[in-house]
Amino acid sequence: MTQPTTAAPEPTPSAVVVPKAQSTGVPANPPTQSMSAQARTPDGATVFLNHYVALLNWAHQSGNIRPIETVEGPECDECATLQSQITGLAAKDQHTGPNLFTLEAIKPPPNAEVSPYVVPATLVQNATPLLDTAGASVGELKASSRRMFFQLQWTGLGWLVTDITPSS
Repeated sequence: MTQPTTAAPEPTPSAVVVPKAQSTGVPANPPTQSMSAQARTPDGATVFLNHYVALLNWAHQSGNIRPIETVEGPECDECATLQSQITGLAAKDQHTGPNLFTLEAIKPPPNAEVSPYVVPATLVQNATPLLDTAGASVGELKASSRRMFFQLQWTGLGWLVTDITPSS
């Protein structure tokens, strides 16, 4: 005797919830650090600094400073200033477009064993739109560049930004 077959019920339509970060093109997760950024070498420091700037860019887009806090020392005043800018924008429901900052002319000293390890580089702020939570432009951050000294500390597991100072 064969059993009668019944069709599966039609699925009930449901709303798809898109995370807020994804709705305006902000990547949901921060950039990941490559293993080469964890080398105590001039090249490792260069890769780390580029990763740090990628984290700054992501934080400016997402309003989330937790990932940059993990690679910054507690005594870094310029780091605190950057974090304050990010949280200030987030408090106004604003964020930047992608690639706010880039690094140029990174010149790591040859001996990465010194502590602190000071790496000069030019921090370029690109002209970048300022956006609201819907992704609509509410302004633009102007382009600028500054020669900076990034002071890095080796922790045994990787690099930490302990100070950022402008060139005189």
